Amino acid sequence: MIWPDCLTVLTTDACTAECSHCCMNSGLKRRATINVDKTIAFIRDVHSRRPLGCVVFAGGEPTLLKNDLLRLIRACDEVGISTRLVTNASWAIDERRAERWVARLREAGLREINFSADDYHLPFVPFENIVRAWKAIKGQGFTSASVVLCSGEKSLVTPDFVDAQLGETLPRRFDDAGIGAALPDPSEDGTLYLMSNSTVQLLARARRRLSRDEQSFTGDLGPALGPCRFSMRSAAITPKNHLATCCGFEVQGNEVLDLGPIDSESDAEAKLRKAGDDVLVTALSRFGPHFLREVARKLAPEITFDESCRSMCEICEDTVTRPEVVQVLRRHADAIAATILRMDEECM
Repeated sequence: MIWPDCLTVLTTDACTAECSHCCMNSGLKRRATINVDKTIAFIRDVHSRRPLGCVVFAGGEPTLLKNDLLRLIRACDEVGISTRLVTNASWAIDERRAERWVARLREAGLREINFSADDYHLPFVPFENIVRAWKAIKGQGFTSASVVLCSGEKSLVTPDFVDAQLGETLPRRFDDAGIGAALPDPSEDGTLYLMSNSTVQLLARARRRLSRDEQSFTGDLGPALGPCRFSMRSAAITPKNHLATCCGFEVQGNEVLDLGPIDSESDAEAKLRKAGDDVLVTALSRFGPHFLREVARKLAPEITFDESCRSMCEICEDTVTRPEVVQVLRRHADAIAATILRMDEECM
């Protein structure tokens, strides 16, 4: 059984933006929000059995929960869990409000903060909000602060644009090939300031709204073809209070990735054992979605796949969200389990 190192809480699918590339399909008209009491109980249940390294609050826009977000952060901090917030800084409409929000977040115990900023946010959140929020978090005792940027060949908001607007050069988390770089040392004020730079992925609504020429791609699919290091290791609670294997894209109702509702009486171990007993979830964790896609291709050559996929999450979405593919894989689950066992033995 794979136990999560990190848990992402997708607090709501409501958002102050409706970005074309949003992998969660969040937007202005969506309204689902987590049950805070159930979420706190579930987090503490998981943590009591094996300590969590971090709980990430994402969305949608988590700050729409207002005091409930602070309550969630505080509940984690009280039991020693580090917390991270992913926000678009729509709340930083002036200097005073930016500073007030940052002070409240730090007082609740928030340790890490990530700001989402790119071309797709600009119609909804001016980049000036990011600048105000960035200035407000300086010297406030965060462990880390990052600008999370998705950009491509045609982007206005690029790493260089961000540097120019912030008036500093941020270390890049990834190189041009998408390979993670070594983390730099924290700054003099103790905070690690960083840019998490990546390319746009065509997931969820982005498959309908965007095109491949908006991506940057080196031509190397290698990183997308191996095991998924996030499946179950970075499980998620969805806005409708379900446990999901990951937070790569919206999985509500998915037969493989949605593990069902978290109950009022917390049932972390039962949910995680259910995932551990599922051969497809195990295959994703051990060998990745490319493995499952190739198995399905061999078993059912009449099924066609999107050969333009450029990331692991894109391959996963093209595989496990298609009922005809999952049906083939389920029908041959015993053979897949035997293949996994054989591959394990060959690696010993």
